[in-house]
Amino acid sequence: TFVKDGAKQPICNRDLAIGIAKIAAPGNQAHKCILEAAGTESLDWKGMVERVNDALGRSTQPMPRIPYLLASFAAAANQHLPQAALNKLAPYLKVDSSTLKHLDRKIFKMLCMGTQSDAADWIKYTGFTPATIAEVYRAWKKGPEAYEGLYNEKRNTPTLKKLRKIPRKTRPKPDSL
Repeated sequence: TFVKDGAKQPICNRDLAIGIAKIAAPGNQAHKCILEAAGTESLDWKGMVERVNDALGRSTQPMPRIPYLLASFAAAANQHLPQAALNKLAPYLKVDSSTLKHLDRKIFKMLCMGTQSDAADWIKYTGFTPATIAEVYRAWKKGPEAYEGLYNEKRNTPTLKKLRKIPRKTRPKPDSL
């Protein structure tokens, strides 16, 4: 089920982690601007589900829309429901109860409005273009080697090679990037 929602520009967590490592590296000029981590595709939730299903070779089931006012009321009301009630509702909504507890009216409104960014500065200062949802899920479907291969080129750059010289106690493992 979907509520009227604005477009978002999803970015994979690996692209985000690699990008942060690159912009935090000595010599990167990203400190001179505000960067918005954003993917290059602008999609609403339905579009994201359709891209994932297409990449995995699955058909997309019909997705009914919930009226915004009803969903907004539910987001506000869940703040007053006891945890036991949220635990019973969560499986039907296909989310965990802690997610429901943290979804208040302001967060709900922000999710529905969507976020649009210009990925140009992110690409400029990280040196790579974030993978699309379809690219990530196609690689994931092919297996660990294909998924890892999607990120090896992005990780093996001079900037990240310099970071690998920092003692292990002060930095994350390279494999976690």
